[in-house]
Amino acid sequence: MSGGAVSDAQAERLAVLRTALDNWPLPLASQVNPLADQTARRQRSWIYRYALADVRDHDDPLLVLQAPRVAALAYPRADLPTLSLAADWTAWFFHFDDYFDNGPLGMTENRARQTVDFIRDALGHRPGDDAPEAGASLHRTREAFADLMARTVEMMTDWQLRLFIQHLESYFTALVTEAVNREHGAIPDVKSYCALRRDTGPAPPLLDLVEHTEGIRLPQSFHGSALFSRLMDAAADVAGWINDVFSVAKEQDRGDFHNLVLVIAHAEQVSLVAATELAIGMIGERLRLLDGAEPAVDAWCIEAGVSQAERLGIHCWLRGLRDFQRHADWYVDHARYAASQDSPADAPAPLIQPLLSSAQL
Repeated sequence: MSGGAVSDAQAERLAVLRTALDNWPLPLASQVNPLADQTARRQRSWIYRYALADVRDHDDPLLVLQAPRVAALAYPRADLPTLSLAADWTAWFFHFDDYFDNGPLGMTENRARQTVDFIRDALGHRPGDDAPEAGASLHRTREAFADLMARTVEMMTDWQLRLFIQHLESYFTALVTEAVNREHGAIPDVKSYCALRRDTGPAPPLLDLVEHTEGIRLPQSFHGSALFSRLMDAAADVAGWINDVFSVAKEQDRGDFHNLVLVIAHAEQVSLVAATELAIGMIGERLRLLDGAEPAVDAWCIEAGVSQAERLGIHCWLRGLRDFQRHADWYVDHARYAASQDSPADAPAPLIQPLLSSAQL
């Protein structure tokens, strides 16, 4: 790649990030749960217990990702045990995704399916085969997953747990679908990609924790309603698309097309900047749905005949869905979602920080 081409790539990526920051539909200075530091100390012990990272190395990729801060932004009112659980789930998803993003396990259907089936064993399914690769590491990953499930089971009702497991299953299935796409070089259309992205986040299981981080219990009838599904889908879409807008360079460096901006650019034959503007417009549309959902919630509560306490709980949950999106602050600051430092020497360096001083925050 020539020096001019590298410069062009850098300029385009800077333009994408500037477009994102100048048009961002969320505040980028959010409330942080005051228990963030205590949660971080707890998580270091948890990570050490399952050897998911080298806690002595401040540059270990999993530690650098600062999952407790992500959780502290996403769940600003959670108590310490619930915030710790949410932070550990966040770290586990970061860790597990890296098997697919940074190695061969996510490149073919067979390897991806072996990997997720191996983890699914902890859900009580038919035992999977031996770990396909990185066996010792995947065994530790599965042990950590089993611990998270045991802690989650303790706080969920039967119907909450059924939904949570359903969302986990959809997440595992979506990871395999991504591997199928990579194996065959198939770039999905925008609609298909958005349906897939809703599960690869993995926002739905993390959103399932909102009830608990808000200290409420939704009526079981609301869990089964079309309104609940519509609001959960909107919140999951926003979370996944936020990630995509800030991770264009990361996906490009890997040659991966699983990114909303890249899919839009391919489908519409437009520049990355134009595709970013369209993606942000889609995010704004979903945010407006969440922000304007109170009348629909009130109408459902009247029709369902729920109590005033249950009605207030549903509104608290809706606030939690909206506040969950404030974890976008983390993307602005973090080099994971700029060009990778591990890319070839001619790849651009992380680009987000130089934009902060001029961004309209």
